[in-house]
Amino acid sequence: MNFRGLLAATALLIGAAAAPAQAVTIWYDEAAFDAATSGLTNYGFPGGTESTNVAPFYQVGPVFFAADSLSLFDDGAFGPGQTYIASPLDLAAIIFGGSSIGFHIGSYCEPDGEISCAQDVAITVNDDFLGLLSTGDHGALSFIGFTDLEPLSGILFSPEFGEIDITDFKTDAIGLGAVPEPTTWALLITGFGAVGTALRRRRRGHVIA
Repeated sequence: MNFRGLLAATALLIGAAAAPAQAVTIWYDEAAFDAATSGLTNYGFPGGTESTNVAPFYQVGPVFFAADSLSLFDDGAFGPGQTYIASPLDLAAIIFGGSSIGFHIGSYCEPDGEISCAQDVAITVNDDFLGLLSTGDHGALSFIGFTDLEPLSGILFSPEFGEIDITDFKTDAIGLGAVPEPTTWALLITGFGAVGTALRRRRRGHVIA
């Protein structure tokens, strides 16, 4: 993916506020999402170390994850051998070539029994605020999926507080080639930050399955 292609993807996310909403469907029922999609590939994160800093971006298959603070953890928070990617800030998933994607998402906190990790995560897709995902307490995972008639360009997860964690995902997106230059990623992350700030003020209608 060249520089112009990456900027075009960002432009889709930070387009004019007057742009019409995409026909994106958001799924909270994983079985229903699986029944409505086909040709999806499952992706996880490589383990081996308890904590690895991968900011500002990390590629897994056809998806780039981007955040100012971004780490891989393999500490057993979501089960033995379950590696996950985590950020205490807005976390962007940049997708190329796919119209369906689903994630398992959780929240991490110290399991002392006094503080709950449950939170609402704001979801923005292709420049449209779609709603909230309510995560469970420490160690619990929630599913959220997205389908569209057109390719999805990117998804922004904005946690209410604390940390957002993704253990795995499945998508029909195609693979990518070379990793972009750091300066290109700086522009992308700036663009996503603008999206998060602007779209948390907007509440558009959405389709829920």
